Amino acid sequence: MTSFESNDTEMAEVSVEGLVNTAKLTGSVAVMCRYQGHVDVFRATVPLGLSVAGLPEERTLVDEHVFAKLTDLGLPPSDVCDDATFLRRVTIDLAGRLPSVDETIAFLENQDPNKREQLVDQLLDSSDYAEYFANKWAAILRNKRDGEEDKVATYSFHDWIRQSFRDNKPYDQFVREILASSGEVGVNRSVAWYREVRDLSAQAEDTAQLFLGLRIQCALPPPSVRDLEPRGLLRLRRFLLPGRTQEGLRGSGPRVRATRGGSGPKPENREHGAGDWFGRRARGPSGRYGCSTRAWSIGWPILPTRSSPRPW
Repeated sequence: MTSFESNDTEMAEVSVEGLVNTAKLTGSVAVMCRYQGHVDVFRATVPLGLSVAGLPEERTLVDEHVFAKLTDLGLPPSDVCDDATFLRRVTIDLAGRLPSVDETIAFLENQDPNKREQLVDQLLDSSDYAEYFANKWAAILRNKRDGEEDKVATYSFHDWIRQSFRDNKPYDQFVREILASSGEVGVNRSVAWYREVRDLSAQAEDTAQLFLGLRIQCALPPPSVRDLEPRGLLRLRRFLLPGRTQEGLRGSGPRVRATRGGSGPKPENREHGAGDWFGRRARGPSGRYGCSTRAWSIGWPILPTRSSPRPW
């Protein structure tokens, strides 16, 4: 029997027969349909239907996606906020704190037309930004300690995350150095991630959700019919770190050993061995790896699903 599930019951409910009833909220909703080993998703847009005009100037790729979504929804954006509101919002969003009195006075008295962009750059260069987003990503990557024996690995991994933001490390390099890490925490700090994702299934599920924005748990059939697993998921499992074994995952020296098909190089105790593991490093014209941590930490094209858009 096919089962149906809405990802937002306040916006739309689905009956056991698959009939979808929308509420009065505006936005996008998805209904997942599952039958044995097959999964599909129905997506619907519930528009407000108003005329969208006078959009602010597009400055980033994020703006392009957000404004397109607002237009599809017929949802006019809020007006551009004043300087005091902008200062408060952007300081909280990037530094995790309120602006100081001196910062507020200096910003409000500044007559430079580009002062908002300058403020963003200033905050991104601050230690507050690295600390704040390191805390966010430490939670996302489940960096925690269950006992005193985990103290060294937990602190080391947190320091590595924080330093990645301080260095404005490119996102794909950040991900590679986690997924392809091997060796011991004392030499390769990002290997501490494997304390919480020990088996291949957990690694595949976490990788898809954390780094690709996809939840694949619901696509997994029962173990008795695992041969019905979607081909794309099988490929992901086979691509992710085949032959990886883990030793001593608790204490001050968790160790992960990686091999491909039981042979080939074993990139143990290397801080940046990801290029050898994946076989290539995709560089842009500038020689850097795609977008930076600063871009991906605040610039994902997260589209609004409900009302109250708040463009700066």
